[in-house]
Amino acid sequence: MHTRRAVIAGFLGSVALAGCLGDDRTAPREDPATDQPDDDLPPAGDDGPDDSQLSDREYPPGTTHEVSIVATDDTPEIPLAISIELADPYASSGSPPALLVRVTNLSDGTLGVGEERGALFRYVGADGTILLPHGEYAVDREPDRTTPEYPTNDCGGLTEGIAIAEYYGTHTLPAGSFVAGAVGLYATDDGCLASGEYRFETTYQTFPEGDIGAETSGQATWGFTLRVEEVDSE
Repeated sequence: MHTRRAVIAGFLGSVALAGCLGDDRTAPREDPATDQPDDDLPPAGDDGPDDSQLSDREYPPGTTHEVSIVATDDTPEIPLAISIELADPYASSGSPPALLVRVTNLSDGTLGVGEERGALFRYVGADGTILLPHGEYAVDREPDRTTPEYPTNDCGGLTEGIAIAEYYGTHTLPAGSFVAGAVGLYATDDGCLASGEYRFETTYQTFPEGDIGAETSGQATWGFTLRVEEVDSE
């Protein structure tokens, strides 16, 4: 059973807006002009690429950006498995790219995992961008993903600060259990999502038997890199 324990340290803070497999045995074809093998010709039976395959890629209407995950850190040296995947790789006006984060307890006993929000990359920023919650997190199932009505402009940027309650919470995970949650990618400071690579990282702490009053049993930093690219969906 998932429990949430939090120590209230303050009231509201705010996000400061800142910024197929080939065959090497295929014989070479001969150039008809010279009757000599020509390694630059395509293999027999291959007339080269189909022009239709060279057409522009199609995107959902209104798409302005596409996001991909280009790097993730190795498994940390604490008994947690952390994974990140794309829930929605496209950004459009009012609909940011979304990611799904999952944290699994690999130990033989119950662990408290904190910080509660940072563990799922909620409110974690990088170079003028920030990841914000998209719905509630869930334990041992996929979360229900929703897109909150954050104050944004037409190019994925927040137009106002986001209030954040100041407390330290944990996820209490029995052995083998996982917690999962979705986040959306936004630009800060009323800016726009810009093409480039963005490195996000957070620090994990574990507590034996889920007791945040006990001494930390482990700590590690884990992160990933996103690539943002502008696209033309017209």
